[in-house]
Amino acid sequence: MKSNVKKEIRGKYKGSFLGVLWSFINPLLQTIVYTIVFSIIMKNDMDNYLIFVVTGIIPWNFFLTTMVQGMTTIKANAGIIKKVYFPREILPISVVLSGLVNFFISCLIIIVFCIFGGVGISWHIVLVPLIAVIQFYLH
Repeated sequence: MKSNVKKEIRGKYKGSFLGVLWSFINPLLQTIVYTIVFSIIMKNDMDNYLIFVVTGIIPWNFFLTTMVQGMTTIKANAGIIKKVYFPREILPISVVLSGLVNFFISCLIIIVFCIFGGVGISWHIVLVPLIAVIQFYLH
C-alpha cells in the first residue's frame, strides 16, 4: 500500500516541469478566475470572498481528483486485476491517500490566505484533518 501511494505521488509529477508546485499553482489559478468572475464581473460584494473561494476550491479539488483518478486507476489496471489476485481496494485507496497528501500541501494556501487576508487562523483549522479523514472514508 505504502509503495503504491509513493508511486502515485511520484507519477503525478513525473513529467511535470513545476512538479509539486502544481499543488499550489492550480488552486491559486482557479481562485483567481473565480474571484475575477464573481467579484469583479458579477459584482459580488461578500466580505472575504477570496478566502471563501479558496476554502471551497481546495476540498472540492481533492474530492474531484480522487474520484476521477480512482475510477481511472481501476480501468487502467484492468489487465492486472483480471490476471493476478490481490486486494482490489488497494488501487483506489492508494489514489485517495496520495490525493490526501496533495490536499494537505494545498491547505498551506488556505493558511496563507487567512493570515494575509486579515482573517487570521481560528480554532476551526483543527477540523481540517477531521474533514479530510471523513472525505477519505466517503470515497
